[in-house]
Amino acid sequence: MAPRFLIAAVFAVAASAQTSDRTFYTPHVQSPADLTSIVNAVRSVGDIQQVTGDFSKKAINVTGNTAQLSFADWATHELDNPTRSPSPREYRIAPDPSIVRIYYLTYIKTPQDIQAICNAIRSVADVQRFFPYNTAAAIISRGSADQMAAVDWALHELDQPAPAKTSPDFPPPGLPGRVLKVFAVKNGSPQQLQELVNVTRSIADIQRLFPLNFQHAIIAQGTTEEIAVAGWTIQQLDSAAPTPPLEYRTTDKFNPVVRIAFLGDTVTPQALMETAVAVRTATRMQRVFANNLHNAIAMRGTADQISRADLVLKERAALQ
Repeated sequence: MAPRFLIAAVFAVAASAQTSDRTFYTPHVQSPADLTSIVNAVRSVGDIQQVTGDFSKKAINVTGNTAQLSFADWATHELDNPTRSPSPREYRIAPDPSIVRIYYLTYIKTPQDIQAICNAIRSVADVQRFFPYNTAAAIISRGSADQMAAVDWALHELDQPAPAKTSPDFPPPGLPGRVLKVFAVKNGSPQQLQELVNVTRSIADIQRLFPLNFQHAIIAQGTTEEIAVAGWTIQQLDSAAPTPPLEYRTTDKFNPVVRIAFLGDTVTPQALMETAVAVRTATRMQRVFANNLHNAIAMRGTADQISRADLVLKERAALQ
């Protein structure tokens, strides 16, 4: 009997590996760009190499095995469906354990904002297959259950009426020791928000930190301490009435001290940059940054370097 079962299993595997062609129609697509977006999503999320579109017929041609064709059928129907679902739509591509979900956004509508949230969540949730479909204000994603939990959390926090609120720390499943967090920002233009991100990224030594202008927020992933330093830095540089001097101590044995010095309203942008250069040169600290919104200098280094920086700041203040 064993050989018979083996032969049956071989035939089953062979049948599942056989490919065929199918055409799926998307009557609601409004432009070639819409069709291309669906084609790219089906190809990338479904791991299907042969997917092409024909806008003249509003059709998508797919060559794949049974599981791939079933997914393509589901995905094209869902993305081209003018009736939006209030909750995420989910699909499993057996036998793969990963999850496919389509999220329909409620408050985030413009292509620019949808792309921004895709770029940010793709990085902080560690999920690579994450694609927008702008016409339906939708995002299609594929990942593990742990990755989808992080995506669910991030979209819940960000797809809200603006502005966003600072969230509690969220420990994403599958990433021990890591934290996700959304920081609300009250002050500044998009350019100043980007400057705040650049400064915070360097001061907190955190790479996954992204501005979201439409929500006036910043989303980040990092260790508990990285998130804590980032939160402190953002809070101080976004404060309406900062009070100098400000200092934060970390557990880093090489650069344990973070200091923010506010130079006052009368300091010109040029003088602010010259001061930052002077501090960097005198102390040999690598992380010294000017923040124009509050005429501040943010620094991170050893206690000795910070002490020397204080002397430089006092000397320059006396000359002005």
